[in-house]
Amino acid sequence: MKVIKKLLRWELFLFIFLLLEILIFGLITPGFLNVTNLMFSINDFAFIALAAIPMTFVIVTGGIDVSVGSMIGLSSFLLVCYG
Repeated sequence: MKVIKKLLRWELFLFIFLLLEILIFGLITPGFLNVTNLMFSINDFAFIALAAIPMTFVIVTGGIDVSVGSMIGLSSFLLVCYG
């Protein structure tokens, strides 16, 4: 029970910190909260999520496989050379 309360407080702190960070950068840079900028950020996140989500499942199930990063690099290189 104490562990769940500790995690809840930590996650709440991270969420509040994220909102505060978005607010501060939005006030400093007016174009930060622009819809176009947010769409480009989501687009950039999609490529990271394509590698991170399967790696999370592999690590959670007990297997450690770090070849995903090298495969992404190799496929990018081959795409540039032969694509």
